[in-house]
Formats: sequence, structure tokens, C-alpha cells
Amino acid sequence: MSDYQLYLIALIASVAVFVLNKAYQTTGKKVPEAVLTVGVYAVSFGLAVVWQGFAIPSAPVCAPSDPGACVNAWLAVVTNVLQAIGGYVAFAALIYQALLKKILESYVPGVWSKIKRKG
Repeated sequence: MSDYQLYLIALIASVAVFVLNKAYQTTGKKVPEAVLTVGVYAVSFGLAVVWQGFAIPSAPVCAPSDPGACVNAWLAVVTNVLQAIGGYVAFAALIYQALLKKILESYVPGVWSKIKRKG
């Protein structure tokens, strides 16, 4: 990842911690871990799609006389889509690790110190 991407992740983490702390002060309840995890991954996946660009493969043109070729062409499209999604998921996992670390260090410092001792 580039420097500006890491800076943006740190900025997003700071804003997330600020919002989470304000929500805690207002309601008196911490955000459940499951909600925090899903939210952080959703943001990470969105950043991965934005930073890598989004391209949808074009649909194949099929001749009615050759259904086998049409099936093969659609399978190739499905393969291309799955490969693209795999790249997004892998990059999102990298962003997720950096973002979650920043949020846990600030929002739940006790949890991060336990993770560091185990690792």
C-alpha cells in the first residue's frame, strides 16, 4: 500500500474511534464486536474496490446455433468475475488488518494488548 492509502486508513480509523466513543458517551453501550467487525470489513472492501478500480466483464454474444460455445463463454465470464472479486477480497483483508489494528488500539486498548501478547 502507498503512503497516502495508509494515511487515509489512519484518518478513517480516527474518525471511526471518534464516532464510536461519541456513541458510547450518548448511549452508555459499547458497539458489539460482531457489528464492529462487519462494519470495518465493509469499509475495507469499499476502499479496496475504489483503490483497485471496478470493471465488469462484458457479456458474451452467443450464436443460437452453438449452445456449447455460449456456455463456455458464460463460464469464462463467471471465472473472470470470481478472479476480480478474489483480488478485492485479498486487498480488503490487508486494509481490514491495518484498520482494525488502529481502531482496537484506540477504542479497545485492553483487547489489543491481549492480542499482542498471544502473537
